[in-house]
Amino acid sequence: MKARMSITHSDSTSRGYEVVDYTSSIYKKSTPASVEQAKRAVLGALDRQAAMVKSVVFLENFNVSKLETAISGELRCAGLAVTLDSQYQLSSEDSVWLNGLYGECASIYPLSCASEATKLQRVSKQMFEPKDSRMVAGMYEKPGVDKLTGQSRTDRFCIVNASAAHLGRNIVDGWTSAGVTLRDAYESAATKTLTAAEGSQYDNLGSFTSAVNAQLAAQFGALEPSATQISNTFIRGTAGSVVYLNGAVANSEGVLCHVSPLHGFVKFPPSESRLFYPANLLSHSYLDVTALTEKQRVSIFKRAKWAADTTVNPFALRKPIQQWQAALPQPVEVYRMDCGYFGCDEREAAALPTKAILQMTPTAEHVRETPDAEHKYPQHVREDRVRLVANDVSVAKLVAMRDRFKVLDPNIYDGKFLNLPRELAETLI
Repeated sequence: MKARMSITHSDSTSRGYEVVDYTSSIYKKSTPASVEQAKRAVLGALDRQAAMVKSVVFLENFNVSKLETAISGELRCAGLAVTLDSQYQLSSEDSVWLNGLYGECASIYPLSCASEATKLQRVSKQMFEPKDSRMVAGMYEKPGVDKLTGQSRTDRFCIVNASAAHLGRNIVDGWTSAGVTLRDAYESAATKTLTAAEGSQYDNLGSFTSAVNAQLAAQFGALEPSATQISNTFIRGTAGSVVYLNGAVANSEGVLCHVSPLHGFVKFPPSESRLFYPANLLSHSYLDVTALTEKQRVSIFKRAKWAADTTVNPFALRKPIQQWQAALPQPVEVYRMDCGYFGCDEREAAALPTKAILQMTPTAEHVRETPDAEHKYPQHVREDRVRLVANDVSVAKLVAMRDRFKVLDPNIYDGKFLNLPRELAETLI
């Protein structure tokens, strides 16, 4: 289903350009305010050079990017494809749509039967840089059929999604702050040499990220990928245009989409009616682990891991967009997450409301319900404390309650975090 809306500019120095809006198939007449805000911000930035704009496609997952907004401190959006003349002059205002982890690479690696014993603990935490906020490396299962007997079986795969992390963000920021043309940014992305920490050099962002993927996959016993897909990238358009795609482009094999960390990936079929698809279907809602059963909580924290001493991970515990099944084509393949390691960026967690932090922090009762053999929660969770980043707002609210609580207790503020008794944290909502 494709909903189109045309925007015609009244300014005599501007010309109209096509806007394709897939969000209407998701939200119908109840589009969230954040999505409307994001559309206005993107179109407002592009209108400055409307004669250079060919088209804008808002994908099903288009919205304000909570992560990039938290990192930059300014409005950032994600989930779109913008086609521009190659001479379009970038500026800081274009950061609203051109931002984030440029050149993300998702690869599928078939696993042999010998790999089935691979444990998550084999993955080196050093490879999970916190600034690669959407990094994924895990084992996934897909229903299959034995080619010889026709008997049903479960095929296993390693799927890795990684990027150049802060290096990619710095390069993108450089394009917009320097005011280069889109053509020059395109050439820079293809030729910018990167040097890894161990000294290895790579010709561009793509080769750097592919090497990261291969290193992570090797820890699961995986060797050669059966499919690789690049998202958040430039694509050469027609007649001197360039496409910036914050999503994925379909090919003859279809397109891989990360539904959500706890669900896994799906592959959509190739289509003649559309070229661009969302690379993920993450919503602005988070899982409430306090409302789950003991079995469900144990399952989540045993299968999903990250290199941080906290249960709060706004990437790993993000819910998918609810209506995506009705809005997008039926997937031809489903990869269910068996166990995975995920990025965890405290900058995103610091921007969360206290209510969301409480939802992702199990209570003391939950800890008592769960034997240590099943899952050992972080120390502050076992003490029934809720960890919040100490910012001006939270500290001010806390000081205002100094007559009711001993807020200057060093056990509460450790210099970076507020480690609050749950009762006290609930008063900050």
